[in-house]
Amino acid sequence: LAGCVVTFNDRPGELFLCVSVAKHLLVDSTSPPDRRAKPEKPAAGELRLYVLNQEPRKLNLVHATSIEKPCVALETFHGRILAGIGDSLRLYELGKKRLLKKTEYKGAVPTLLNSISSIGDRIFVGDVQESVTLLQYKVSENRLMVVADDTVPRWMTSLCMLDYHTVAGAD
Repeated sequence: LAGCVVTFNDRPGELFLCVSVAKHLLVDSTSPPDRRAKPEKPAAGELRLYVLNQEPRKLNLVHATSIEKPCVALETFHGRILAGIGDSLRLYELGKKRLLKKTEYKGAVPTLLNSISSIGDRIFVGDVQESVTLLQYKVSENRLMVVADDTVPRWMTSLCMLDYHTVAGAD
């Protein structure tokens, strides 16, 4: 569903590819709601981390981290990974057996976080129905906090940072 290339602070000089994978995701938009197939299990996900080897050119799976919902947005952030999982924004760090959740902001957006863009300590996130929210990462407190929120609801499909103060969104 999403992917990003990251160099972790713990392993400088190595490139990793993080890919989000959905499990038990059932998409049936053609049938009426009362006739849609019911999934056997609720949709879940996995964040798979691969190391990019230069010689020979191939991907090696490092580990997979289970998550309770599919992740639809990933972004590199200060040698870590930002993941948009449902309505939450999480910050992950490299661990030996899985990715380690360092901090989380639950309810970062009202509906579904579908895009992330960052610069410095600022993080812009797009919601599928409610436009753009600006968050800031406080390093000393290891905390994500909302700084500003767009008051006009827009159905965001993607966003892009133009500079430290400006973001462009597509709706």
